[in-house]
Amino acid sequence: MTIQGFLTFLLIGALAGWLSGLIAKGRGFGLAGNIIVGVIGALVFAWLLRYIKK
Repeated sequence: MTIQGFLTFLLIGALAGWLSGLIAKGRGFGLAGNIIVGVIGALVFAWLLRYIKK
């Protein structure tokens, strides 16, 4: 994975975590926690995608 791809996954994950925090309204881990969970989710998805593509 290139640096650009890695940064893209981080950005998309952060955005997804932030949006999920807005949608959940009062649930979740706070702004920073939701962003971290989104980034972790994006990284797990990228890892799984490598095995699905084979």
